[in-house]
Order: sequence, then structure tokens, then C-alpha cells
Amino acid sequence: MELYRHVEIDKGDGTYTITAEGTDASAVLKLLLPSAAQTLADTNRVEVEMAVEQEEATALRFNGSGTLEDAEKTPFRISARLTLPQDAKARISIPEPVKAAIRSGEYAAAAPLSDDLIRLMNAWNSLHQEDTIAVQLLLSADCGPVALKDRFDFYRWNCGGTQISSIQKNGYALYVSDDTICDQNGNAISAKEAEPVEAARLLDIAYQICLNADPTCTEAGGKYTYTLSLDEAGMEAAAYAIAPATEGMDVLFDSGSLQIILRNDRIERIALSCSGSVQVVLSNAEVSFEAQLDFPEGMEKAALPEGVKNSLAP
Repeated sequence: MELYRHVEIDKGDGTYTITAEGTDASAVLKLLLPSAAQTLADTNRVEVEMAVEQEEATALRFNGSGTLEDAEKTPFRISARLTLPQDAKARISIPEPVKAAIRSGEYAAAAPLSDDLIRLMNAWNSLHQEDTIAVQLLLSADCGPVALKDRFDFYRWNCGGTQISSIQKNGYALYVSDDTICDQNGNAISAKEAEPVEAARLLDIAYQICLNADPTCTEAGGKYTYTLSLDEAGMEAAAYAIAPATEGMDVLFDSGSLQIILRNDRIERIALSCSGSVQVVLSNAEVSFEAQLDFPEGMEKAALPEGVKNSLAP
């Protein structure tokens, strides 16, 4: 970032932090809050923290606050994180239509993001920045011969850049990172022996759906409820994460939705549901899948066992 050339830098353990104020802060905030660009004052401030590993930048974290120059003098706080994988150059490419539009100048500016969408994205960013995510997970499915209703504790840790998730119940736990699964001692387990761990994908499924859909939002008593419709791919992904045994069935999905509830700019609940039909013997039977992820503030955040850490994040 150009800002790092012009302001004083505080160096910490693997981090380089700067504080931008005035017009410098406004320039950054206009990128983070495009819908509020016209009401940003020059009295705001933004803290930017750059994480560095082995002399390469791996992430940028932004924390800002201030007051808008609108009629209500609305106060705001914003946090955002930009992750920079070390192999980004090898994986990122600019699509040819984008290059052509830039060369010709024949493109229109995108519509500004709504305040509702910005609020939702900020809540996701805050969740992803947590070192440990703790969730109460309820799953249910009614799909012909497959019936399920169960409750789990779901945890996710950020361990030195490696994401590790866990599904736990009654003292037994399964841990997964990418496609590798192990028990609480770090012993490898096959995917067939660990079907419940598929539910760990639900959080990512919900996030990807949010990135590719336009939610509606209602507000009541400080609670914001976002609702999105699922397409066929979204319904399949959610259903098979809830009940992996149904993946081989010829399920015909006809409706599905994702609901996200925010309170105090924090995700409080995520609910996924979908329904359809499946042929059983010579007739069609109605099917349904539901998942509810609750994020209680007082839920104890389990520690990541050393055996698991050594196995999945050596």
C-alpha cells in the first residue's frame, strides 16, 4: 500500500501497523465503504495492520471508525481483512473480457453496495477474523430411508494460516482440514468412517451463497434478518453436507433458502433449508433438509489438541 511510504510504522511480532488520518483515512474508507463515500469526513481514522511471514505479506487488516457527515451524524466502525496467499501470483489471473474493457474504457461503474449488504459482509469479516469460532449445530433430514435429527458442537480454528474444523458430540470429536480427517489424538480417519464431519462445510457453503446472491433484509428491534433463495447447486451442497448418505439418491430439489440473523453487527444464527422429492420404490416421497448454526456469545471455545495440530497443521 502507498500509505506505508508516507506514515510512521509500528513494528510488532510479524506485523507492521500504521494509523491513517484525515484525507489518507478517507481514501481508504471510500474503498471499504463505497456507499458512504459522499458522507465521509476528513476527521476519521483507519488502522492498517500488515501481517508478514518469511518476508512476504500474508494479510492486511483494516479497523476504522468515525462519524458520517449526514443529517444524523451517524457514527460507524468497520473492520475488514484481505488475505494474500503466498502463491497468489500463480493462481490469480485477469479474465480477458476484463482486460478488453479496461483497454477500451467501455465499462460502467458498478452500483454502490447497499448499507444492508455492507453490514452483512462486515459481520462475515468479523467472524472470519476470530481465532476460534464456536457453534451449536442442529441437523435434520427426512429423505426416504434416510432420517436424521442430531445436535453437535462445531468449532473452527485458524492455526498458523491452516483452517481446522471439528464436529463434536458426547466427548467424541472429528477434526478436518481440507480433505484430511483425524480423531482427537491425531490418528487418520477415512471419509467413510466420518460422515458427520461433512457438516463442517456448512459455514463455507453459507458464505459462498452470500457472495453470489442478493439477499433481502428486514430489521426489527435491532435484529437484521437476511434471506436468500438457493439455486439447485446451493440446495445440493447444503443437503449433502447435512446428510451425506443421500448424495447417491436421485433427489429433485424444488425450493431452498438461507437465512442469516445479525444482532449488534454480529452473526447470531444461520439457517439453511431445502426440500424436494425422491423416488422410493414406485412412488415419489417428499424430502426435507435443515441445518441451524447458532453462535451463542457465552459458548465455551474448545482448545485444539496438540495431536490434531501436529497432524493437520505441522
